[in-house]
Amino acid sequence: MISERQFSTLYTSFWSTAMPLGEAMVRAMNLRVERFTEPLNAASPSAFNGFVNELAFRLAELSSVAGAHSIDTNFLHATYPMTEAYISRLPRAVVPESATERATAGQDALALAERLLNAIRQGPGKEPVCFRPKFSGCGIHDDCEGDILIGEELWEVKSGDRQFRQNDVRQILIYCALNHFSAKHAIKRYCLVNPRVGVLASGMVRDLSRSGAGCEPQTLFEEIIEFLSLQEVST
Repeated sequence: MISERQFSTLYTSFWSTAMPLGEAMVRAMNLRVERFTEPLNAASPSAFNGFVNELAFRLAELSSVAGAHSIDTNFLHATYPMTEAYISRLPRAVVPESATERATAGQDALALAERLLNAIRQGPGKEPVCFRPKFSGCGIHDDCEGDILIGEELWEVKSGDRQFRQNDVRQILIYCALNHFSAKHAIKRYCLVNPRVGVLASGMVRDLSRSGAGCEPQTLFEEIIEFLSLQEVST
């Protein structure tokens, strides 16, 4: 079984055929991003970005569920050990060890979480916010979770020091395809958000399909599902 990240990065031949205009689409997307805040002046080294990003997402999730208007140190104390345990299990994990490293990582995570929550508050109004929406697997693709679903808008959070990439768009389309197969959620819009850089790109899912694949979403989603199903048969 594979994850959405593996599918979006490893199966380049499929994606080149399914989305022949993907590179041009993402290039255009990066030219029209919306800036919602200035880039983060990080206190911790870039080696800790993965840890900080995960900690920030968990902080934002906990704060959103609690209905808090801001993130306090109690949330940080609650999420730090869980994040540390999770990241430590990953390949090539880099976790802050000294007191200074832990303090600066926590500082950056608090700032990123606050930025993400602010972006959410500026989003689709009073629509319900669901962190980690679940999607049923299909064929060789395992069950998975997205980042955030706000009403009918699916958010994918990327917190690296970079522009948006084709893989980011592919992940959104994978979730939408799996959802098309299982019909768990109503998803019409997407939002790619980077709280570290302070930009987002949003729009209709149908426009992603039309501009990247040259077809309607249903056609692209069925192509994705068919590929995943046939791979299972061949293995």
